[in-house]
Parts: sequence; C-alpha cells; structure tokens
Amino acid sequence: MKNILFFLSVFLFFSCKKNPPEIIKTDDYELIIPNNPKAVLILFPGMGGNAKNIKKQSKIPQKALDNDIAVLLLNHFNHHLFLYEQEKNQLQKIILNTLKEQHLENINIFLGGFSSGGNVALLIADRVNSKGVFIIDSPVDLADLYFTSEKKVQNNIDEELISEPKYLIRHLTKTIGNPTEDISSYENYSPYTSMTDFTYNLQFSQDIAIRLYTEPALEFYKQRFNKIEFEDLNASSIKKMHQSLQKLGYKNIEYIETKNKGFRANGNRSPHSWSIVDEKEIVHWILKNN
Repeated sequence: MKNILFFLSVFLFFSCKKNPPEIIKTDDYELIIPNNPKAVLILFPGMGGNAKNIKKQSKIPQKALDNDIAVLLLNHFNHHLFLYEQEKNQLQKIILNTLKEQHLENINIFLGGFSSGGNVALLIADRVNSKGVFIIDSPVDLADLYFTSEKKVQNNIDEELISEPKYLIRHLTKTIGNPTEDISSYENYSPYTSMTDFTYNLQFSQDIAIRLYTEPALEFYKQRFNKIEFEDLNASSIKKMHQSLQKLGYKNIEYIETKNKGFRANGNRSPHSWSIVDEKEIVHWILKNN
C-alpha cells in the first residue's frame, strides 16, 4: 500500500509539473512559448534595443510566461522613431508568419513597446489585428519632439546634456524634415500630430484595449534642464493623444501617470524606463481583455 501511494504521489508530481517553455531565436526575434498559451504578447524595445535588453530591463516577459502568455521579443527593428511603409509591411509579415508557423495564429495578440518601441506598436497594431496595445513613455508626436529638442538645445549649454536633443534634431531633419516647413511629412510618419490633431495613423478597431503609460517627473527633469515644463515631456503629447482618441469614440483607453517608479536595471533613477509598468498589473490587464 505504501509503495502504491509513493508511486501515485510521484506520478502526480510529474504530471502537474510544467514542461519548460519552448524558445526560438532568430536574427529578427526571440519567441518563448509556454504550454497551452492563452495569448501572445509582442514587445518592442526602444531605438537600437533588442530582446536581451528587454529581458534585462523589464520583468514583464517572465510574468507573462508565468501566466501562460507566449512572448515575442523583437530585435533591432526600429532604427528610427517611426516606420516607413515598407517596414510596416515587413514587420507585419514577420509577425503573422511567425505566429502561423508556431500555430499561435488563433489566439489573441497584445502589443507593448518602450519609448520609440511604443510608436512601432501603435503603428503596427491594426495590421496584426491586435486585441490590445500599451506604450511606455513613447514620443508619439514627432513634430513636438523636434520642437522640445530645439528648446533644450537653446536653453542649455552642457554638451553632454544636449547631445541627445541635438541628435534627435539631426535625425528627424534627415529622415522627415523640418516640421515648421512641412508638417505633412510628420503627419505621414508620426503616430500622432497634436499641431493638426492628426490621428489617421491610429486606425484601430473600436474595441481595442489601449494603455498609455508615462511618468512626468517634472522635478527630476528640472534638475537637469533649464526652463523645462510639463509641455516639454513625452507625457504632454501622450495626454493629448489620449484626449483625441477619446473624442474618436475609443472607450477602453487609459492614460496612466506613475510616480517614482522609473528605474533602470542598474538602479539608476530614470522616469523614462520599462519599470514604470507594474508587471503583475499589465498581465492582469492582458488576461482581462483576452
């Protein structure tokens, strides 16, 4: 009798124990598939980032896997702050073909992205029939990003501090142009343009779930930049976009401001970080809208 109970307990232990997730790595992505996935979460890093960087900076992938959500992490896709039409087509093809090859095409897709990765998520969401999309402190209004970068350069002299704003001005001028001279080019590529309230690039189904995360730590930024205000932060553009989408009839949309949650993996304070999103809470949101 004791032997029977022993073997029964061993059988139950191994039958209840989860098999390790399947991991597929290519130059384009890393896909992690748990047993019997309930949904797929696709995550986009900031400009120049990759799957390794996402896993280092965020606990979201592991928490999703713990709740039987497959995770697709994109590599090196956003080399700028937006997507050209050819890039949209290419990314759409990569995502849909990958999900079909792995027999994941019949479960719901959710997208998320940090910084410019959030822009990519917004621009591709409708093309992959996403059930939900969330962004993390993304520069959704590229014309506004150009103007705020100009303001930082004009009002500050520390070269190390203004190296990024200078780069952004050069990059945007080269890829899109000067918004003062041609706002229509920015309307073509930016997820949102507040100057003209242009939302055409945000063509979602009305029942999509949307979350817009940002941490407008104004005092943090005032310690670094002269004459900086709320209107100069990504939060300002994100808030305007939220209001515009509400006017278009989107009901399941949330603008979420966090406080003192922004830290990099090394412990350095940065409101512009993956960590402003609580991994338990975002996974709950995915499961609720699945």
